[in-house]
Amino acid sequence: MKTNLVYDVGAHNGSDTEYYLSLGHDVLAIEADPTLAAHLRQRFSREIADGKVQVLQCGVTQTDGTLPFYVCPGLTIWNSFSPGWATSRGMAVVEVQVPTRRFESILAEYRAPFFLKVDIEGLDGLCIKAIERKHAPKFVSFEANSDAFDLVLHLHGMGYKRFAMVDQYTLRDVAIPQIGTDAHMKWAATQRARRFSRQHAWAARLIKPTRPRRKGGRAQAEFRNGGAGPTPMLRRSGWQPIEEFSYTWTSLLGAGLLETSWYDVHVALEDECAA
Repeated sequence: MKTNLVYDVGAHNGSDTEYYLSLGHDVLAIEADPTLAAHLRQRFSREIADGKVQVLQCGVTQTDGTLPFYVCPGLTIWNSFSPGWATSRGMAVVEVQVPTRRFESILAEYRAPFFLKVDIEGLDGLCIKAIERKHAPKFVSFEANSDAFDLVLHLHGMGYKRFAMVDQYTLRDVAIPQIGTDAHMKWAATQRARRFSRQHAWAARLIKPTRPRRKGGRAQAEFRNGGAGPTPMLRRSGWQPIEEFSYTWTSLLGAGLLETSWYDVHVALEDECAA
């Protein structure tokens, strides 16, 4: 696939779009929120005029048409087609009507991307499952929600062979120590302590002052505006085969971390992996 097009699905404030442009890519920025979409058109007006950016204001759903969309003005990263999702942080929401598209129709209208980034609050699977083998992006990233492993298996069946889990608070790869090692016993003890502190507020208050600060280093600082972080095509290490990724996934799931933290999944076709 000789193209440099990136799909930024859930473009939000344009942080990722700006980053992809800095890497030399063209970007199709897809955003449901009409206010954010207008901001994107203003922010990238020069790049739009130069043909480097296209802004598509629509929500990705199962049908083409119009649907109510719930905007959370105080915390727009939680905008959603689900009112329960949008209000889950206790913020007020505003209902607006937005155009909707099936992702299949978007792929049919625009050329297939080299890299597909998806972050649309629980609906990532609509984009991932619309990918066809003959037009599969070389790289994919999406948020690790409850259905993420099903999406990984779907992509694996289409020929994707390399996977990675990224902690989005530190932008570091997740690697779980092997069972039976001292490192794993330490990791497991830490997770038991974390679960206990989540269940008992008094324990959380005691543990918090002694907990080391999580540092993402320079990479985290560069993506402090809510961006998805470094792209999978820049990755030169940390790739896992499906068996190793399955172990990472089940370990995080068993520790309850998938419910209390924020992870992205990176995926690559085998012939595109440098590691």
